Amino acid sequence: MTKLTIITISLFLIFSCKKSVEIREVQIDKKYSWTEIKRFTGTEKIFLSSGSSSDAIYLQQPYFFTELRSQNINTDITIYGASLPTDIDIRIPINKDFSAFPFSDTVLRVINNLKPTVSPSGGYFDLKKIDPTLTDIQKNYNVLFKAMTINKNGTLLLAYNNNRASRPFTLMMLKIKTNSSYPYIDTLFSKSVTIPRTSIDAYVRHISAVNDYFLIDLSGNGLFKIKENGTFSKVYNPATVDAFYEWQGKVYALAEGSRLLISSDNGDNWQEYSGINSIMTTSNYYIIKDSLVGAYRDNLFTLTWSGSNYTQRFLKNDGVENTRINGVEILRDTVYIATTSGLYVKPVSTFFDSK
Repeated sequence: MTKLTIITISLFLIFSCKKSVEIREVQIDKKYSWTEIKRFTGTEKIFLSSGSSSDAIYLQQPYFFTELRSQNINTDITIYGASLPTDIDIRIPINKDFSAFPFSDTVLRVINNLKPTVSPSGGYFDLKKIDPTLTDIQKNYNVLFKAMTINKNGTLLLAYNNNRASRPFTLMMLKIKTNSSYPYIDTLFSKSVTIPRTSIDAYVRHISAVNDYFLIDLSGNGLFKIKENGTFSKVYNPATVDAFYEWQGKVYALAEGSRLLISSDNGDNWQEYSGINSIMTTSNYYIIKDSLVGAYRDNLFTLTWSGSNYTQRFLKNDGVENTRINGVEILRDTVYIATTSGLYVKPVSTFFDSK
C-alpha cells in the first residue's frame, strides 16, 4: 500500500467519526434573594402601606385591602374589594385591628381588618358633628404618612382644617375598639384638640405615634407632644422632622439639615446633635426581631445607635431594585416587604445579610 493511500484512508476515518454539534441557548432565570409572591395582578401589585397582628399581615392597595396569613396563595391570601382610596399618594395607617382614612372632606371611615367589606364593618364618622368648625380632614400624606396615625392602644389621631378666625391647629382623637360581630367597630371616646397658632405660615408636617402618646411637627410652631387625655405641650423649637421613633428606651427625631434630636424622658425634653445623613431622615422605620430597620426608596438598612453615634449597614435588596418600599413586616420566620411593584419575601435567617 502506498504512502498516499494510507493518508487518504486515515483522513476518511477521522472525518467519518466526527459528530455534528448543535448549540442551543437556554435562558436561566436569575435568582434573587427577594422572591415575589405571584398572587397579585394589575393595580393589586401596588402596595401603599402595611400593618400586622401576631398571625396576619394587612396591606393597602388602590381600592383593595389584603389579608395574608402565609405564603400559600390558594388558601391564606385574601384580596378584598374594600373601596380604599385610589389616590396612590394616600397611605392609610393600619394597626393590628383596624385601618382609617378620609371617606370625604368631613367623614372618616374606619374599617375592621378582619371584616373590611362587611357593612357596616367600618364606622363612617362625620367629624363635623363633633366640631362644627371643621372644613376638611387634612391629607398631607405624600410618601411618609404625616396627617393621621394610631398609637399602641388603638387611639387614632388626625389633623383637620377649620374656619375659626384665629386659625388654630385642630386635631381629632378617637379611641377605637373592634368587635368580631356587629357593629364590628366601636368608638369609646372622641375629643378635639386645639393648639394655638404662633406662626402664620405654620402647618401640620408630621404626626407620629410613640408608645401611648403622639409627637407632632407643626413646622414654624415647633414640636409638640399630645397625650391620650388630650393635653399637649410644646417640647422643642421648630425643626423639620421627617421621622420620630422610639428605640431601646430613647426617642429619636431625625430632622432635615443633618439635625438629630434625642429624648430620654418620653419626648418631654430633647438634646440636639448633628451629623446624620439625608437617607436616615427621609426613611420609614420598622422593628424586625431585635433590630431597627430603615427603608429608603428601594434600600433597606439597619441602624445601630450608641449615644448620638450610629452605624448604618445596608442590606441585600436584589430583586426589589427600582421599586419603592412602603412596608416591612415580619410574620413567623419570614420578612415581607410591600412595594409599588409587588409583595416580596425572604427568610428571617437571610434578611440581615449585608449588601
